[in-house]
Amino acid sequence: MSLKFANKKKLALYALLACISACGNVVIAYVTKTMLNSAQYHRGSLKQLVLIALLGATVLIVIMFLNFGYRYVRFDITRDINIKLKDKTINYLVNQQADSQKEGLNLMTNDLKQIELLKTTNELMILSEAAAFIISIVVGLLNSWLLTIIFVITTIIANS
Repeated sequence: MSLKFANKKKLALYALLACISACGNVVIAYVTKTMLNSAQYHRGSLKQLVLIALLGATVLIVIMFLNFGYRYVRFDITRDINIKLKDKTINYLVNQQADSQKEGLNLMTNDLKQIELLKTTNELMILSEAAAFIISIVVGLLNSWLLTIIFVITTIIANS
């Protein structure tokens, strides 16, 4: 697991920002549901409907700016891991002092990029997607537990 080379504080910040980023879809769904229910059942006034829309838009703008931080932290974690891996590789190559450094240069140029693409970014994506899944299920259960259970069961049946 390449995340063991990452700064733990940055990983915690990344997890927090991933949860906030996942809340963006929940906010959109909640605001849409509230506005549709208000319009359909004639609850409240037009002023309340506009207030809900403005509040939802404000929250989405805040989440958008936090998403910039989320992406920055993700790239920063990836860069830190790459630097640590390159440092360990260079130390190994210097200590080995073999006649042929071809394999070491190949590792430095090609293989570390593959580790970044296939391992580090995927591990970070798994972390953020797990947060999005858990938040979506929890919010779904809080809003309509029966509909959420039916949706999960039908999804499992359709994918098997």
